[in-house]
Amino acid sequence: MTLEKLLQSTGWTLIEPCDANPDVSGVFIGDLLSYVMGKGQPGQVWITMQSHPNVIAVAALKEFAAVILIDDILLDPQAAEHAQANGIPVIRSPLDAYASAKVLANLGL
Repeated sequence: MTLEKLLQSTGWTLIEPCDANPDVSGVFIGDLLSYVMGKGQPGQVWITMQSHPNVIAVAALKEFAAVILIDDILLDPQAAEHAQANGIPVIRSPLDAYASAKVLANLGL
């Protein structure tokens, strides 16, 4: 599934766009950055409540397709700059982590 298809299917808000339309291969959920760095896989979307610049650094390092912020959390302004500079799309979900993951699971991710 492409990121564009994910956005169309969920209705969630793309708050930091990028030029690419990456393929999404799966979902990773976690807030402990060292755990995410050790276990995340390229092409996954990352569901998190963290919105600071280090999240973008980890997303770029792991080559995630996008970061999904839960509960309508806003992205830190400095993190937004990092997302733009690194081409990391950031999506805002109005749902909590569990409900967001259920939506993505129902899409086959």
